[in-house]
Amino acid sequence: MPFVDWLTSKENPLFAKSYANRVWSYFFHRGIIDPVDDIRSTNPPINPALLDALTADFVQSKFDVRHLMRRIVTSETYQRSS
Repeated sequence: MPFVDWLTSKENPLFAKSYANRVWSYFFHRGIIDPVDDIRSTNPPINPALLDALTADFVQSKFDVRHLMRRIVTSETYQRSS
């Protein structure tokens, strides 16, 4: 299906970014971009470098959601107490 192929391709900059942001929000109850569904240029991420790194890692893992989750929960940020 052409739409699905485009949606999950490396040429679509928003899919991986929005998915990484959403998974981050599951663990931290707030996205790197908040609200989670409001990805636009006038609502920048609180940590652009973090979101870019998670996005790149997610794409490099061929959109492996378990890999993304493992990356988040083994991070120092997640391991800190609230």
